[in-house]
Amino acid sequence: MPCKGTLFNVKCDPIHEFGENHYNEILFNPQGNMVGLCGFGNLRGKIKFYDTENKKLLSDFVAADATYFEWAPSGDVFITGTLSPRLRQDNEFKLWDVSGKILHHYRVPSDDTQLWQLKWINSATLLPPPPVPRPATSKEIAAGKPQAYRPPGSRGGPAAATRNLLPNVNNAGVYKPGHDARQSQPSKQALKNQRKRENRAKQIEEENAKPEPTMADLQSTIVDERRKESKEP
Repeated sequence: MPCKGTLFNVKCDPIHEFGENHYNEILFNPQGNMVGLCGFGNLRGKIKFYDTENKKLLSDFVAADATYFEWAPSGDVFITGTLSPRLRQDNEFKLWDVSGKILHHYRVPSDDTQLWQLKWINSATLLPPPPVPRPATSKEIAAGKPQAYRPPGSRGGPAAATRNLLPNVNNAGVYKPGHDARQSQPSKQALKNQRKRENRAKQIEEENAKPEPTMADLQSTIVDERRKESKEP
């Protein structure tokens, strides 16, 4: 069920309602002038940032598959990560600003390598001044819209299991009769069919190359046949 977010002052009086949505974390930046309402883990990674002073929405986007979040000491950028052991595939981390723009993206080299922890290196006693909250532009909002999820095996081509089950599917995922994606050379059946087509085309070409018999040729053939018949006992 969706949860309800409320901002209170030091006297525990409610001063702003954020509405209802699917969240499981509320994260203030180190300076306290911005707050993120987030849904990580078993949720889609939806993030909404608000200006705590003016109570205005700054941005609304999705950090897909994120299991970790941490503000930078500057308070205007943050990192999200897809970490093990929560998710053991597609481990990665991203550096964002509060508008939802990705500033840096690192993905581990392969599924055999796992990312377990992320941490900012900083001194808690040397925090910079608070950043100025800025609403996201329409271009930044469009860039932060979630994309359709694709399994790891289908990114850039069909999965290896699919190629093994469907040898006639090439690397672009297109079915091609006689094509075997597991080999660099055509399959034996494809070569056999090709030779049949070539022989048939050659036979048709030879037949078409023969000249049409003339009337004299036909008469000569008839005379020869009659001579053969007369010589037979």
